[in-house]
Amino acid sequence: MTDRLTPDQEAEIDARAAHLYEYSTRHDSEWDTLAGEDVPALLAELAAVRAERDQAQAETAEFASRVNELESRVCECEPAREHRDFKRPAFYQHEAHCPVNQEAVR
Repeated sequence: MTDRLTPDQEAEIDARAAHLYEYSTRHDSEWDTLAGEDVPALLAELAAVRAERDQAQAETAEFASRVNELESRVCECEPAREHRDFKRPAFYQHEAHCPVNQEAVR
């Protein structure tokens, strides 16, 4: 199998796993562990990993949106600062086209 499992395929596997005893004449402790514990545990782990992935994708999208919002507010009219501790003078006025002014209007 080279393709990823779809939710429908997972449900089919889960249904078959519930009836593994019907598919075999072998009924020892290994078979019981496989049918009763291993397959359901693997399916549960797969569901948990998918949920974590989906959450991470949602957080990444939210973070990217916030970064875009912040970048749109960056002042484009100030000269580059040479030092991190540079403070803008109190009398500084942003140019009319500066995104900072546009944000103040909103």
